[in-house]
Amino acid sequence: MSKRAARWSFRRKLLSLFLAFSLIPLGLVALIVYQTVQTTYRNVLTDAFENTVHLEEQLLRQFVDSQAAFVRSLAAQDIFLGVLEKQVEGDMVSDRDIFVTLVSVRRENLFVEKVYILDTSGDVLISTATDEVGSSNASNRAFSVPRTERRTFVGNTALSSYNKRIIPIATPLIRKSDNTVIGVLVVESNSSVIQSVLESHTRTHYTDRSPINSFAVDHDGLLLTPLPYAPRGTRFETQPVVECREDKRSSSGIWHAHTGERVVGAATCFVYDDLMFTLVTEQEARSAFAIARDLGLIIFIISALVAVLVLLVIVRVSRSITDPIETLRRGTRELGRGNFSYPIKIQTGDEIEELARDFDVARTKLSEVREHEKMLAQKQSDFISIAAHQLRTPLTSIKWALQYLMQSDHTIDAEKRDDLARALHSTNELVIIVNDLLNISRIEEDRFEYEFVEGDIRALTTSAVEQVKELYRDKSVEVTVQPTRTPLPHLAFDHEKLSIAVINVIDNAIKYTPHGGSVTISLTQKTNKISIRVKDTGIGIPARELEHISEKFYRSENARQFHVNGSGLGLFAARKIIEAHNGQLLIESVEGRGTIIEILLPVRANKKIS
Repeated sequence: MSKRAARWSFRRKLLSLFLAFSLIPLGLVALIVYQTVQTTYRNVLTDAFENTVHLEEQLLRQFVDSQAAFVRSLAAQDIFLGVLEKQVEGDMVSDRDIFVTLVSVRRENLFVEKVYILDTSGDVLISTATDEVGSSNASNRAFSVPRTERRTFVGNTALSSYNKRIIPIATPLIRKSDNTVIGVLVVESNSSVIQSVLESHTRTHYTDRSPINSFAVDHDGLLLTPLPYAPRGTRFETQPVVECREDKRSSSGIWHAHTGERVVGAATCFVYDDLMFTLVTEQEARSAFAIARDLGLIIFIISALVAVLVLLVIVRVSRSITDPIETLRRGTRELGRGNFSYPIKIQTGDEIEELARDFDVARTKLSEVREHEKMLAQKQSDFISIAAHQLRTPLTSIKWALQYLMQSDHTIDAEKRDDLARALHSTNELVIIVNDLLNISRIEEDRFEYEFVEGDIRALTTSAVEQVKELYRDKSVEVTVQPTRTPLPHLAFDHEKLSIAVINVIDNAIKYTPHGGSVTISLTQKTNKISIRVKDTGIGIPARELEHISEKFYRSENARQFHVNGSGLGLFAARKIIEAHNGQLLIESVEGRGTIIEILLPVRANKKIS
């Protein structure tokens, strides 16, 4: 068949399909009706959820008001004012009755975790937690706001010393005789009180069959009320939570829930003094729109019954096109999976057959290119590995020879000694580059084996700092390891491999920091992770290059200008090693101001051995 005849055959098929487009008006009508039903039902559902969260917000606001009023009523009791008046007058008072009163307040109120009184300087005078008596709270807003503004203050959720999420409510203790603030009463309520308020509302409005979840998430993104799929304390970073935290903005509509499922719902940002959290009511979209889908299904079934006769006419025509196209689709899928040997056989006598032949030619050429790329990649990897191995031994010999010459031969004058020092520094940099090449070669060939042993991450970091400082002892950059405030837990890690990652990060920080700058290393525990934070005052990284900076062989433009030598492998190797420890490498930078690189390692790492 000639090309012209083949084209005409295909045109006839298109003409047949065009005649079948009489179905389009009917389909458009059905689609418009379906979309109208969906939109109307969605608006009604969203309005219902918005009303729900607003009602929940009002209930919680009333509850917080009642809790604040409760604390104010406690502060008005003469027993509290009496003991503080004696304290202010200089008498050392140890009043058993007031302590018993505080304890009874805690016991009689299910959600009260701790009650204590602060004197005018912010020190704990009396507390249900007796071991905290005398401790200072002068910098706490739960003291400063009632003390200076003479009003009841509700603080944000926080993790207490007894490892519970609490909401502090504080009010001033005012002496009646001269209207002077003589202390502050603080009541710490368990954040689960929010759960009790929400449950009382949801039990009233919804049955167990309705898959509607109402919950609260605090300013840190932690779940305050348990859900069937998430316990209290789970971290949430869904759209409404982020919008509340960043913009204090309410949300409604459709978003992805914590589980990844699409949900419909509404959320509002609850703000009361410093207390801020997100109230969310949401329902799985599939369940929420089940009624609308059923209505749409009825509409389309009716339309399908009307169109069935027309469909019978176009089935035969459509198959002559769709079957070859499906064959091509299967071929493209196989090609996408890397299967270059999957043949495409189509005999339709039209352009689709020509397209299939062209596809087969392209598939064959792609297969040849792929094999050639694999061969080149293997040769490149072999070359790097062999070259690095061959270079490391002579470089190490040169390094030791230079060190020995500088240390043993005291007849060398200062100028030549400076030349030797520069040669030794360049040799050290070459050794680092060669080691990076060897490490990358092992990583890419999956020969970088890990042996996880429990150890002290601070000791590893300190050792890494000392090793890098030795390389840059002639450079006037201040390197500081900040002391940790609390002991850090031991982690399971590969000491040798993780040392390489930490050394590479610190080496980069010192290398790209000008003389007179500083590098600060700090270690902290963040919930279930250990953070190693390396902050420098160096040249920084341009914003446009930040996402590529940990790629293999990549160096930013200003880095190449500042320090000519470098392989662009250090951060790549560090990222691969940290990821093998189930950790993260985070990079923040402002060009000209410095860089912060943070290594996050899980406290309970799942051991990954490759």
